[in-house]
Parts: sequence; C-alpha cells; structure tokens
Amino acid sequence: MPNLILSRAFRFLQDAGTIRATVLSVATIFSLFISSSQAQESLLSQAREEKEVIFYSSLNIDGSQALATAFERRYPFLKVSLLRVGSEKLLSRLLLESKVKERVADVVCIAGFQAHYLKKNRVLGSLPSDELDHYPPQYIDPDKRWVTLFVSPFVWSFNTRQVPPERIPRKLDDLLHPFWKGKVGLDPEEYEWFANTVTRMGQGRGMGFMNKLAAQELQFRSGHTLMAQLIAAGEIPLGLAYGYRIEQMRERGAPIDWIGLAPVIALIQPVALLANPVHPATARLFVNFVLSEEGQKIIAATGRVPTRKGVTLKYPRLTETKLEPSEAKLGEETDYWVNVFRGTFGVR
Repeated sequence: MPNLILSRAFRFLQDAGTIRATVLSVATIFSLFISSSQAQESLLSQAREEKEVIFYSSLNIDGSQALATAFERRYPFLKVSLLRVGSEKLLSRLLLESKVKERVADVVCIAGFQAHYLKKNRVLGSLPSDELDHYPPQYIDPDKRWVTLFVSPFVWSFNTRQVPPERIPRKLDDLLHPFWKGKVGLDPEEYEWFANTVTRMGQGRGMGFMNKLAAQELQFRSGHTLMAQLIAAGEIPLGLAYGYRIEQMRERGAPIDWIGLAPVIALIQPVALLANPVHPATARLFVNFVLSEEGQKIIAATGRVPTRKGVTLKYPRLTETKLEPSEAKLGEETDYWVNVFRGTFGVR
C-alpha cells in the first residue's frame, strides 16, 4: 500500500509538472504574441510619420507597379514612389548616390550580379527577418543583405513553324549542328547566362562549347522581349529568352515554344533594403509585404517563378526542368566575364 500511495503521488507530481509546463508555454507564446503586436504597432506608427517609401526597381514597369499598388491598397496611408530603370543604370545611380552620400532610395529590386556588387560596396543594409523562414536557403544571401524575390529561367525558344520536331535541340551541343548556322539568336549582353553556364559546365568544356557556338554566326538582338517577338515572327528560328515570356505568347496563340537545355540558368532578382534608408519603418513594411504570400502571389500572376515556399506557379512547366539559380558571387568578376563574352562572340 505505501508503494501504491507513493506511485500515485509521483504521478500527481508529474501531471502537475506537465500542467505547469503547459501553462508556462502558453504564457510564453501569449507574451511573444503581445510583444510582436506591439512591435508591429510601433512600426506602423513610425511609418505613418514617414508617409512614403522610395522603391528603385529593374523589374519591368507592370510588375513593379503591381507591387506598389497592392502595398498602397494594404496601407492606404502610405505612398510608394517608384523609379523603374534597367539593372546597369540602377547600379550606377545607387553607387553615385552612395559616393556623394545622398541617400534617396529605401528599397531596391535588382538583378543578382548587381545586387552582389551593391553588397560588396556596402550599399545594402540588413534585411528584416519577418518572412525569411518561408524561403529556401539558396535564395537568401548568406549575410542576409538580400533575398531572391523571383527567378526567370533562360530557355531556348523556337518558332514551331520553322523548326521541325526532329530538329528541336535536346542538349546544348545540338545547337552546334550545321542546321543551326545563322539561325540562333542571342542578346549581345547575355553576360550572366554566359558566366553561369561556363561555370556550371566547367571552364574547359564550357568555353569549348561557347567558342563553337560563336562559329554558328549568331544573330544578336538587344532585349529578351524583342528576341521572343522576332522568334514568333519567324525572323529568327531559335534564341535564348525568358520562359515566362514565351509561355505568355503561347497563351495568345503565337507559333512559339521552348525547351530547357541543361544547365538551365535561372536569373535571380533580389530585393534589399538600402543601408540607412530615408524611410526605415516604411521600407521594412514594404520589404515584408513583397516577401509575404500576398506579394509573392502578385509575382506569380506575372508568370515569373516566385521563390517563397508554397506559392502556386502560373506556369508550372517552368520548373519541370531542374533550375540552376544564377550565382550572384560571380558578379565580383563582372568585368572579366564581360570581356570574355565580347571576345568570344565578337560583340562590343
């Protein structure tokens, strides 16, 4: 009997300990919730005083404006001042503003090479961590200076009326067949694709392929949208383009399709806070918004590939082939890759 009493007493103490632990856990969670709510209210209060966020973006105007409009709809007391220019011009502007210590922008969305260069020159600040748990590690800068908002896979697009099924390339080396001489289009500034492809293939094999590709008398045209339009029009039978753009044109009935030839390089588009932003609270709200599920659904609606886990793609086919995200660190050697690209293909 004494043993039975001791056993029951021990179980009671165990149960009591469990109850106490549960109560403490609930109390801790509640305390964290209150703390988080108070922090959010404080952030909103500061943002109301700031009134705006200045957003520099190389994302096309439709995508940039869609994010800005949705943010203003969520926070009607705040305004987004948008500047949309290409990545190279945006990089030059931000470096100049940093050099003369004239801070203008709060948030930037720019291509991977340029994002890395900005980080290296201490132009970028630390990201808020509110949404980062929802992103795969490969899309987050190791120092948390930027996170990839979306990726744009490079694909080989072709005119379905000009390219018979048996001539559709199945691997990169197929582009070296005599059939393709004078029929392949490439942007004259395709440096990031070039650098990543050579790196993934290995310097020897990669440069060997590029030298042989250069001998195919490529047709150079500036702009991926223009390239896609020329392919659909039949002026260039095949060329490198963004997958989402080709899918959009296919939806409209254009005689165009695409194939992913490994390695399928996906251009990354990071978003980042500037160091010492002019409107720090509103900037943090804006970054959290574009990285939120709502913000990523806006990106997905444009056809691009959002990087947040669990967001449904408009064009799932774009991820059926393994994607190789562009390595931003290769941006440290931008001058080298630009010179090698130009020397290989004879463009200036």
